[in-house]
Amino acid sequence: MGFESVTILLPSTRKNLKGIYLLGFQLEGEFILSDERSIKYRLYKPSI
Repeated sequence: MGFESVTILLPSTRKNLKGIYLLGFQLEGEFILSDERSIKYRLYKPSI
C-alpha cells in the first residue's frame, strides 16, 4: 500500500508496552483527546 509509517494511540494508563517496543514502535508523544490523556507511538517503514 505504500505507507511510510503506522501510528497507534494508547491510553496513558496502559502499563504493558513490551510488545509494542518489540514490534519496533517508537514513542512519539503525549496529547489530550476528549479530556483523556493518550500516548502516540509510530512504526516507521524500514529503509532497505
